[in-house]
Formats: sequence, C-alpha cells, structure tokens
Amino acid sequence: MLGFACYGRIALTRRNYELNWIATDPYARRGGIGSALLQTVEALSRQRGARYLNLETSSLEPYAAARAFYDRHGYLVVARIADYYDDGDDMLIYRKAL
Repeated sequence: MLGFACYGRIALTRRNYELNWIATDPYARRGGIGSALLQTVEALSRQRGARYLNLETSSLEPYAAARAFYDRHGYLVVARIADYYDDGDDMLIYRKAL
C-alpha cells in the first residue's frame, strides 16, 4: 500500500466534510500519491454535496511539510486553537471550499 485517506461528513453540519487522515509510504513521498488521494477525497466529497472540506494539523515544525502540502492545494487556515495538543503545540484548522 502506498497511501490511504480517511474522510467523512462532519456530524451535525450541513454539507461539511473532514479529512481525518492522509498518509503515504515514506518511500513514495513526493511522487504524487498524496495529491492524488487528496484530489480523490475532494471529488468524492463534492459528489456527496459537500460545501467545504476541513482538516486539522499541528503547528509544530515536524508538520511543516504537511502544512506546505495543504497550502499548495488551496487550503487556508481558518482557525488556530492555542496549546491544543500540548503547551506550545497549536491546532491549525484548514478549510477549502469545494
């Protein structure tokens, strides 16, 4: 397996979807697998009537590549929750209109 994605409708919302996980095999990174997975999740969400796709990630340096990935794919930070994961480790909530 080269990668996987887990997503779904956000309960109690009207047509909002969330990407819970997206991961690729470290040896397959930078090969387009993550982009293909993300584009597939977006397309499937659109087919189901989604208005937005949301996701969250950490503000720490080890997650810089993930944040850059989401930036490249048109996601915007819409909220920041300070010290969410730990002291100094904020949750960044990204969103893209579909």
